[in-house]
Amino acid sequence: MKLDQVIDGPHLQLRTATADDAGFILDLRLDPVLSKHIGETDPSVEKQRIWLQERMDMKDDYHMIIETPDGEPLGLIALYNIDTQDKTFEWGRWIVKPTAPKYTAVESALLCYGLGFEFLGLEKSVFGVMKDNARTLSFHKKFGASLTHEETDSIWFEFTKTDFKAVTKKFSRFVKSH
Repeated sequence: MKLDQVIDGPHLQLRTATADDAGFILDLRLDPVLSKHIGETDPSVEKQRIWLQERMDMKDDYHMIIETPDGEPLGLIALYNIDTQDKTFEWGRWIVKPTAPKYTAVESALLCYGLGFEFLGLEKSVFGVMKDNARTLSFHKKFGASLTHEETDSIWFEFTKTDFKAVTKKFSRFVKSH
């Protein structure tokens, strides 16, 4: 789905990915270091463009470009599998350029959670992380996500709206005051 507005923080913003972002996203997804923990991707920009358009046409799928306020793209993050009855969502498909500022991970996660909890009015995020993705597992644990269960290749977490309120206090310098 496409948002008509930008979700902005003090240093970064999220905007809806468009078909024009296909080349940038493909570059991220084809980088051997960045793509270590994601599925294989067809190297065709046109196929990436089609895939993005399909995501944009879905009502429960938000693919967002992480960028600086002046429009420099730094990465990709997505919110998807929204269940309006249970008020839950998943997030992931999170890739950040290695040259991005160090605060990009924290601020982009806070912006993504803000999109789910504040903008969309959801109550809980559930998400899986590949077991061999130690860096991302560590990030979510430090952020306050609760482990719910393990599968063969993944560890599943949940993070609630209450957890979000607590972490925004902890990382207040990455939250835009209104």
